[in-house]
Amino acid sequence: TVTIVAPYAVDLQLGTDFDITAGEITVIPTGAGTVTVYYYFGGTLVGSFDVVVNPVAVPTTITAITIPDALQAGTYIEVDEADVTVVDQYGRADKLEGTWSIEITSEGAESFDVFDISYGVYIFATTDEIGSDVFNVYISDDGSRVDDSVLAFTLENVSATAIVTIEIADVPTMYSGTAKGDLMSPASIEAYDEELAFVGKTAATGSATETVALKAWRDGEAILAVTKM
Repeated sequence: TVTIVAPYAVDLQLGTDFDITAGEITVIPTGAGTVTVYYYFGGTLVGSFDVVVNPVAVPTTITAITIPDALQAGTYIEVDEADVTVVDQYGRADKLEGTWSIEITSEGAESFDVFDISYGVYIFATTDEIGSDVFNVYISDDGSRVDDSVLAFTLENVSATAIVTIEIADVPTMYSGTAKGDLMSPASIEAYDEELAFVGKTAATGSATETVALKAWRDGEAILAVTKM
């Protein structure tokens, strides 16, 4: 919608595609294209302007995927459309919703088994083969792959001995107290309860380290333990 506030004496001569009420022009596009609006003063043409309507925005490119660099052998992760960053054809941030999702492919993966458990939701599970695999993630519209949207990424399967330390991935800001005095109310849980995620780190290569999704359980027993000091 394009709205123009004009002085009373300005004569706005419009076609049938426009509606004018109380000095305001409302343009409702019916498709992509350009419309030229001419405006007159005292019966004389004094100027014009173009209203450009671009084609509807759609997600076109995946620019990033937010997952660990590696998985400790014996564990798995779930990946879906919330883990990717996408932009539309105009370079603006977009998101995948409705019929839009992702498709992940690989050729000859040996270190991971990949399971497509539902539309746009994948499980990456390590195999007994320590190593790296390369995957491609695409935007998908109602099951139809957008080939030009592809982003390649590498995921590594590492042994427990390759992990030299662990750290907390992100420490959130916490608040004391409860909402309305009820510790277990949804408002209290949202405002005052936070989950802390541990990640592993491999040995440094230069100044870089890998972030590793850790195996938290072995034979029903917790491997990671936190001690309050």
